[in-house]
Amino acid sequence: MRFLNLSSLFLALAMLTLGTAAVAVWRGALRRRRRLATLVAPPLDAALAASVHTGRRRLRDILLFLGLTCVLTALARPWWGNHLVPAPSRSRDLLFVVDASRSMLATDVAPSRLEHAKWFTRELATRFPGDRFGLIAFAGDALLQCPLTQDINTLHQFVNALDTRTIPVGGTNLGRALQVARQAFRAAEDRNRAVVLITDGEELEGAAAGEAAALKAANIPLLIAGLGDPNQGSLVQLEDKVMLRDKDGNLVRTRLNEDGLRRLAAETGGIYAHSTSLAANLEPVARRISDLVPAEGTPGTRQRPIERFQIPLAAGLFLLILRLLISERREPGSPLWPRPRRPAVRAAAAVPIVLTLLLAAGLLERNAAGSTTAAPEQNVTLPPSPAAEPIAVVLPKDAPPRELYNFGVKRQEAGDAAVAAQAYQSVQSTRDDHLVKGRALQNLGVLQHEDARRVLEQNPEAAIQKLKGARSCYRESLRQQPFSAQAARDLELAEADLIRAEQAAKQKQEQQKQENQQKQDQEKAKEQLKQARDLQNKANQQQQQSAQDKLQKDAQQKTQDAEKSLDKAQQKPAPGQSQASQEAMKQAADSVRQAEADQKQAAAKPAGSPERKQLGDQAKQHLDDAIRQLEQGSDPDKDKKDGQNGQKPQDKPAEAGKEPQAGNPNDGQPLDATQAAALLRQMQEQENDFREAIKQQQQNRQIAEPDRNW
Repeated sequence: MRFLNLSSLFLALAMLTLGTAAVAVWRGALRRRRRLATLVAPPLDAALAASVHTGRRRLRDILLFLGLTCVLTALARPWWGNHLVPAPSRSRDLLFVVDASRSMLATDVAPSRLEHAKWFTRELATRFPGDRFGLIAFAGDALLQCPLTQDINTLHQFVNALDTRTIPVGGTNLGRALQVARQAFRAAEDRNRAVVLITDGEELEGAAAGEAAALKAANIPLLIAGLGDPNQGSLVQLEDKVMLRDKDGNLVRTRLNEDGLRRLAAETGGIYAHSTSLAANLEPVARRISDLVPAEGTPGTRQRPIERFQIPLAAGLFLLILRLLISERREPGSPLWPRPRRPAVRAAAAVPIVLTLLLAAGLLERNAAGSTTAAPEQNVTLPPSPAAEPIAVVLPKDAPPRELYNFGVKRQEAGDAAVAAQAYQSVQSTRDDHLVKGRALQNLGVLQHEDARRVLEQNPEAAIQKLKGARSCYRESLRQQPFSAQAARDLELAEADLIRAEQAAKQKQEQQKQENQQKQDQEKAKEQLKQARDLQNKANQQQQQSAQDKLQKDAQQKTQDAEKSLDKAQQKPAPGQSQASQEAMKQAADSVRQAEADQKQAAAKPAGSPERKQLGDQAKQHLDDAIRQLEQGSDPDKDKKDGQNGQKPQDKPAEAGKEPQAGNPNDGQPLDATQAAALLRQMQEQENDFREAIKQQQQNRQIAEPDRNW
């Protein structure tokens, strides 16, 4: 027999427990003798205590020590024998290098960069069972917190304990962290190794480039997850709610150094991924880790010890309960055991023994089943009531509550969530069967919980409402079944998902605000460009020198204002902005700068000269190009739409001597066949969406069927 939890500390605690029990037994015997001596004189104490059976008392003490010894043996996790479990034929060695500097307290990644880094580490480690993981925390110095191990629970304990006080030296020494990681790999001879670096990339000291070259020479790729906003600096709030300041008293702003992290990843043959609350980007890093082992590697098996703690635990509980059943009083006819005088007493004495056996069986079953996954759990089907009849596919109205619950479970397993929800809601009318009502409420919460997780990324506001409904169901389920571990665990998951949804909704609002601000800047720049174009056109046509100079100056000023608006829009890009829109804004800014250069050259030429008119026309053409590029950036399908109408954006019909007017070129004109077909398709899609909405509302029975407005 061997033990998995046998250490010097455990042996000391076990000896302390047994010693405490021995002292308690000795003090109890001493107290009894003192109290007996205060009542009677020594010659009479033997006669007064004649009914006490000293052998039974000693047997009770022996059973107490044997029971405690068995329980302590179970806590030492004894095992013998092995069984085979699936394991990859070639495992990986991964070192998580997590930035624990004070800049990681920034909240531009909710709830903070450090908390997101800890979550990223845990999620990534759970995807590769059987591999070895290690943890290095670094700030101004680096420390190996957890050496390479296959025990993922140990890794999680070190990750959860990680904070900015883990490394007492301030700063951010990325080079030192990579050096410690390279040294930690010296004992790992396997070639399937990688370093997962999670940081904001603000290296204040150290030589990360040299260590990256050493990692490349050792064939160790660097997989980097960058945290933070690369465009805007974020303030850092410390644990005591004080904002971080530099030595001059100025507020410290920290931002993600994406360029430096990309270079480090490229130098070592790794990858870089920007991780946020909404886009964690776990998949690229996980795929790169999977590629460390060749795809042709076939999974194998490895031996795992079989724990036998259930046997000493059951024996210990049995001995302790047996001690309670033994009386210390003498009884005629039985030297050891008390004789029950009635059959009911015999039955009552057998109850603890039966409970002990059931407990042992439950422990065996739990050990064989393993741990549960962190997801809302669905309850199992309850046995039908004796007087119930089978339920048809259509939900009956007069079925017993237990049959309605079982019907809902079957429909839920079949994927028919709407019918299952109706069945669970119908169960709520029962008043007597609290178990059925509680489980139905829990499964009803599971349906809303899963629905909320499906729409969390696309619509956080709707997910918040669904999660609040799921939380209410879980709470009411716990009132009906207070000792349900599943309902309590699901309630915790709902609370955690609700926090995520609220953070996602807040971040989405911020993104929408940035998008609106960028759109306003673009519209402002477009309006200024149109004014500059009109002024430039008037200046080109003006013959008087003074008026021409004034118009040329005004056009140049409007062009400069438009350039500032474009620069402001480019400095604060929206998170969801497409690559085409960014490229269009860049081209528009280039056109504006070319127009401004032509205007400056034209202002230096004499009024009425051909060179000035030519430069003015060129400036006007560049302004037209900038307006067109901004319109294409705000509507990427503009070229396609104009192509369907048989004309290019720059070839819109205009009257001679006038500028093209804004608005719909088809206003007041009959639609052609292509436009009419497109309009009919759009109306048909709206009709289909309307029918689907009515169908969904009728299934959920939320509102009555609305009247059609066309």
